[in-house]
Amino acid sequence: PTICEERMKWHPDEKFSVCINDFDYPPEWNNPNVENDYFYESLEECCKGVFGSPECPYIDVCNPTANPTSSPMLSPSESPVVTIITPVPSPAPTICEERMKWHPDEKFSVCIND
Repeated sequence: PTICEERMKWHPDEKFSVCINDFDYPPEWNNPNVENDYFYESLEECCKGVFGSPECPYIDVCNPTANPTSSPMLSPSESPVVTIITPVPSPAPTICEERMKWHPDEKFSVCIND
């Protein structure tokens, strides 16, 4: 797994319509008393916990769509046809990787560590 995949936990979106692995969720979900109700280690666990099935609608911010549309669509598009494959991370993090936290960019299209 990439560093993004290791750090991002799966959870339902606020509408409980998809599983997603971003940082956009209600702050009260960080409460230790309820966080196990919302956060999952894998997409499959999230799908089972939220939708009762091992497969469900999802958004993976660590593996964004390769060719996003240039303008907004009137209706949702099909699932991505091409997946961006990230290079395999080194077994030991570099000093830069240890200091810089990975997170999605503002458009949630790629993971960055700036």
